[in-house]
Order: sequence, then structure tokens, then C-alpha cells
Amino acid sequence: MYAFEDGEMQAIAPDAFSGKLTIISVVPSLDTPVCQIQTKKFNEQLGELGSQINAVTVSLNLPFAINRFCRTEGIESL
Repeated sequence: MYAFEDGEMQAIAPDAFSGKLTIISVVPSLDTPVCQIQTKKFNEQLGELGSQINAVTVSLNLPFAINRFCRTEGIESL
């Protein structure tokens, strides 16, 4: 069974996403221009749906890099 981690390296069990549509965006690195654009668009467009769906971004970045990206881009949750 796979598990996700949040931006603080805390495990999130897959069943935390049950009951709602879950959309997953996968990017190799938030330090590349294409991945930055994709992640910002994903966050903007799916953020408008609020709690109606689960939206998850998966990257190979470590939490400090993810948090830096979010702060720089004004993203509250990724």
C-alpha cells in the first residue's frame, strides 16, 4: 500500500482521500519552469472547487523545497 506525505513529512494514508474525486498532478521537480507553471495552474484551477474534491501534487522535492516554492508563489496548500 502506498502512502503520501504532507509538507512536514507526516504520512497521509490513502483512505484520507476516500469519498471524493481525487485529482493528482505529478511533477519531477518544482525547481523547473514547466513544473512550476503546471503546479501553479493546477492549484489555481482546482482551488476554485474548494472542498468538493481532493487535489494532490506529487513531486520528488523534499519538504523544505516544497515549502519554499509555496511561499514564493503564494500557495497555501499543495
